[in-house]
Amino acid sequence: LVSAAASDDTFVLGIYGPMTSISTTFLATSIAFDIDFRKNFDTSLVDRYGPPIVTMPNLHSALNVSIQLGTSNSDTEVGMRMALDMFQGLNGQAAVQGLVGGYHSAISMP
Repeated sequence: LVSAAASDDTFVLGIYGPMTSISTTFLATSIAFDIDFRKNFDTSLVDRYGPPIVTMPNLHSALNVSIQLGTSNSDTEVGMRMALDMFQGLNGQAAVQGLVGGYHSAISMP
């Protein structure tokens, strides 16, 4: 979903949660969000999958957002390591500027 090195003008958003431990529905929903969001400006995705479910009018032409997915596996150590790796760019991807998710409070609070 994300290239190994994002350009300087890309806002990289991390999405993490118990992707592998509670339900793969979290993973499927995150991927569906990424694809549906990109359908607002990527015509090849519209041609392949149809129009966006959620239309976002008046998007700025320079908007460049990419998504990284990560798992906490419902484990505090794994979740914290994943979040820190995403923020520091230690996971082989560009560092994220924001992180959403955090299903378990013991992982998302620190």
